[in-house]
Amino acid sequence: MNLLQLIVREIGHHRLNFLLGATAVAAAAGCLSSQIGFLRQHDLHTEQIVAAKEAETRERMAALQEDYRKITKGLGFNVLILPADQNLGDLFANDYASRFMPEEYVQRLATSKVATIQHLLPSLQQDKRELALEIMFNNSPIASAIRFGKIETIDTNIVTGRASGMVSLDESIKRLLNAGRISRDTADQFVSDKRLLAR
Repeated sequence: MNLLQLIVREIGHHRLNFLLGATAVAAAAGCLSSQIGFLRQHDLHTEQIVAAKEAETRERMAALQEDYRKITKGLGFNVLILPADQNLGDLFANDYASRFMPEEYVQRLATSKVATIQHLLPSLQQDKRELALEIMFNNSPIASAIRFGKIETIDTNIVTGRASGMVSLDESIKRLLNAGRISRDTADQFVSDKRLLAR
């Protein structure tokens, strides 16, 4: 009698125990297989959630970067450099310079270590750039805002100081738009409050 015959006889002798054992093994194998399938499905769903969150985070970071660009653009110094033969009366009367300097001067200044050039706005006319200028005087509200670190109130103080000659960067951009010297898309790109352009 060989081993196989012994196994068959043993199974026949303990038939009920064998069936219960085989059923338990099959149930355990089925449970394991289903759990593996559930885990794979869960991993796939998790990967989709993570990818969606990463995309949402990238969008929010891009929007945040744009917001901070607009917030910080008013914290530097706006310098208007004019040719020697520019009449200042014409400049303030027309809101733009009638004399120009070669564009290579801008590139030279931008690449120098003296200053950083920002917010050069492209123009609709003559393939040139337009300058949006913010004018701020050091009056009591401005000085107080700087002294106590309330930088967020400076824009409001510039607007309320319009009668004394102050001009906000947004107002300067709006003037360029109304004069047809820049496009609406360009104005939307650089203005802080787009509602101002609709007024």
